[in-house]
Amino acid sequence: MTTATSTTSPEFEQAAVKAIGVLGAAKVQLQRMRADVHEFEDEQELMYLYSLALLADQRGRHLVDDYPDEVYIAPDRDLTELLSSSHDQLIARTSGLEPFVVLEFVSEVGALCRGVRRYVHDH
Repeated sequence: MTTATSTTSPEFEQAAVKAIGVLGAAKVQLQRMRADVHEFEDEQELMYLYSLALLADQRGRHLVDDYPDEVYIAPDRDLTELLSSSHDQLIARTSGLEPFVVLEFVSEVGALCRGVRRYVHDH
């Protein structure tokens, strides 16, 4: 297993730590939203988004050397804005020469951002 210091910049690692906090808040919010829906299609879509958040969270944790437990983002903040801001920060700190696993992480955060934005817009 490679460490973050050998594969990513300190700036990217800082953005990844923040993104992991955002993904934690996303998981909490998506679970709450799922508990409030009554349509199977909505529940299915929210479960997909939750799974994507879980996958991205785990991938992100493999990219950072140390994930401080004190990183906390209130789960009641605007999820779309949090994800969008986090994705923008990851992109700004990513070069085209990053390892594939880094690009997958950035892509998954972006996919979650688009999925949540679409879900919120449709509902």
